[in-house]
Parts: sequence; C-alpha cells; structure tokens
Amino acid sequence: MNVVNSKLIKSLAFEKIVIEVIRLKNPHIQNNCYYAGGDINLDKEIEYFNRYGSRFQYDIIARNQLDLSAFGKEIIKAPKIVVEIKADRSPIDTLLRFVERAEKLFDVIVFIINTSPKEIYTKVKSNRARIYFLYYEDLINDIIIREFLHSLDDYISKKDNLLISDNYSFLNDKIKKNLSFALGAGCSRKSKISDWNTLSESLGYELLYDIVDTKESAFKNKVITDALNNSIFSCYDKTSALDAIYNSYIKLPSIGRRDYWLAIKRVLYMNYDSPNDARQPLVDEIVKCISRNKISEIINYNFDSVIEQNINSSYKSKSNEIKNSTTNLNNCAIYHVHGYIPYDYDGKTDVNNFIFTDKEYYDNMMDENSFTNKTQTNIFLNRNVIFVGVSFTDSNMKEILRRRVARGENSNLIFAFLKLPNFDFNGTNNQLMENKYKLIQQCYFDTLGVKILWVHNYDEIPNKIAQL
Repeated sequence: MNVVNSKLIKSLAFEKIVIEVIRLKNPHIQNNCYYAGGDINLDKEIEYFNRYGSRFQYDIIARNQLDLSAFGKEIIKAPKIVVEIKADRSPIDTLLRFVERAEKLFDVIVFIINTSPKEIYTKVKSNRARIYFLYYEDLINDIIIREFLHSLDDYISKKDNLLISDNYSFLNDKIKKNLSFALGAGCSRKSKISDWNTLSESLGYELLYDIVDTKESAFKNKVITDALNNSIFSCYDKTSALDAIYNSYIKLPSIGRRDYWLAIKRVLYMNYDSPNDARQPLVDEIVKCISRNKISEIINYNFDSVIEQNINSSYKSKSNEIKNSTTNLNNCAIYHVHGYIPYDYDGKTDVNNFIFTDKEYYDNMMDENSFTNKTQTNIFLNRNVIFVGVSFTDSNMKEILRRRVARGENSNLIFAFLKLPNFDFNGTNNQLMENKYKLIQQCYFDTLGVKILWVHNYDEIPNKIAQL
C-alpha cells in the first residue's frame, strides 16, 4: 500500500477510534452529523454552506454534557458541545475558520489533535464559546488509543478492536419487531432478470431494429444495428443514450410511451423463462422473513415482479398496482419506488413513478413530495431497514439517507449487506487487508447512517436472512 493511502487509512482510523472511545462513556453522542437544533435549524445550516459549495459536517455533537474522563479530563457541561478531531497537526487558519462558524451554534468547542501541545494553538480563541484542546499526551491516558497509536496494524488485527464490526449483533429481537427491506438489482439477478447494463443496451437494440431500414437483408440489418449500438454505448454515458432512446420512442409517429414500457418489459424478462424463475434462495428467504416477522412494508427498487411471483406463482397484476407502483401480498405492501412493470404487463396501462433515464432521475430528485421520495423517507425514518442487493450508486437515495443522519437521534437502525473483495494475500496479511477495507467502507457508510453486514460471498446472504 502506498504512503498516501496508508496515511489516509490512519487518518480515518484515528477519527473513528476517538469517536468510539468517547462513545463508551457517552453513548448518546451524534457523530458524522449536521447540526439540527437550537436557534439555527438544519435548513439554515445547509443553506449557509451551500453558498460556499459544501455542507458542513461535525465529528461529534453532544448535548448537556461530554464525559472526557477517558483522557484524564473533566466532564464538560453545556447545552451544546461540538468536537472536531484532527489526525495530525492542523494549521491555525483552519481551526479559526472552524471556530468562526461553530461559535454561532455551540457553547463549547473541543479540539482533539494527535500531536504534542504547541503554544501556537493558544491563538485559537472565541468570544462566544469555551474552547478546549486535547493533545497526544491526553489521548494516551486511554489504553485503547494508546494501543492504537502504538501500532495501527496490530490493533486493527485484534478481534475485539473498536474499529471493525460485522454488526450482526444488532440484528436482535428488538430490530425484528420493526423490520423492513430495501431490495435492489442483486435480488433479481439469479432469477435471470436483465441487469441495468443489459437492459439499457438491449433497449437500444429494440429501438434501432425499429428504425433501421427493414428492406435490407437480415444480416446487413444486424451488422448496421450492432455498429450503431456499440457506438452509442461506447462513446456516450449510458444514461444519456437512454434519454435519446426514450425521446425517440415518444416522438416517432408510430410508437409512444406504452411501446417504450413494452420494450423495457421485453428486455427485462428476455431470459426469465417463467414465474418458476422467481424461486431462488435469496428471494425465498426474503419472502419467508417477511412472513415470519410480519413485515408490513418494503421498498423495491426493481421494476420486476419477482417478489410477487415468488409469493404467489399464479400472481396476475392489476392496473391499479402499475399505476400506484405498489402491490400488497400476504399483508405486506411492496413499494416499487422506481416504477412497476410486471411479467404480464400488456401495455394497456401507464407506468407511473417510472425512473430510468437521466431526466426522470433529475425530475424526481427535485420533487421532495414525489411518491418515490416520500415513501423512502417514511420507511428510512421509522423502520429498521436492511438493504439487500443494492449498489448505493443512487444519489437520490443517498441524499435521503443523509437527511436522516442530519435529523440526529434516530431510534431506528439501517443495515446493508456488502461483499468483501477477494484479496490476494495469505493469513494475517489477508485479514489485515480485509479490516482496512472494512474500515474505509464503514467510514463512508457512517455518513449515510448505514451499518454494514459483511459477507465473503453473496451466497451467504440467504442464510443470514434465514436467521432473522
């Protein structure tokens, strides 16, 4: 691993270990959060920083008191306390800019810096807030941080370290009483449903075969179509190509929106031989878990009806299900938040809430009251959610999760199954690489308020769900 990446990992690990040590004595602190209380609310906070091209995030926020006895310090008492953690020596200008903003919001500002005391830091003052500094000499009062600072590799390799957790211990009876799922493309893959890349490219073929001169020979037709499709999908962003395909469908005089949805239906299910393909281990276990735990609502980011046909192999869709993007089987509402095109879709009904092209994503993102956004927000705020088969590339979904984090003090938990890469190392070195990878990923997912459920292989997930 090169020096830059090693330094980055140490920086991320330092911040996380300090937060976890503080949490041991202050279980109700918020971390990786935006300020959302007091006389300045979250909207104003975001609006202020949007002017400067960024949103301001705080390492730790505590209310009423902060116990720093782990570092040999006093318990700080104040209505609003903020902590800023720096892995290395920090320029004075950086700290002063932080104080300038934070003193308007907080009564106490605590800087934790992994360096020896420097007189230069005495220049950091505030007329409104009390300022405290904790340095290296204070941090090593805590045995956990002392071990960590002595050797990151040794500490991170320990089984009981505070940095790495597979989070399965959180999946207890309390969680199961208020459970929901958020299902992505990975749930339909083994049912032979076309993935996004296959769907988009095949849709291009559907359109191009319609517009290429049909008087030409079949072979020439295919050659021309292949050349066009390869050019479109190799030279341009796929989502831009999809916008062009959609506009072609709705503007050509002989076809329209329902033809577009029918084309999607054909390529979505082109390898899906029958509803029997819905019976596969992952979907089987999800459906059993829904029944076993009496789950009343789930999010499904997929267009397909695999879940519905797993529950009932003779399932037939209704027009109102397509219009409302919602089905209800076994007392569980299944919200298809990107639209619903079931296996038996016949093109007689408009597909509402459909989100596939760039424009559709953008329009939805701008509408906080859309079915898609309101449904996700309601479930993310009120239920314990497990993401399965979701890649976390959806910016709109991630923004909704970040807003949940910004609210702070959420009583529900959100999880996501994530697969570890296969590292080409042996023994301890492989474990060390895995743990460093876990650390980096979890530091990012913390900003989304998501706890990762790690697996080495996707085939492990059905067994994990069977235990819920």
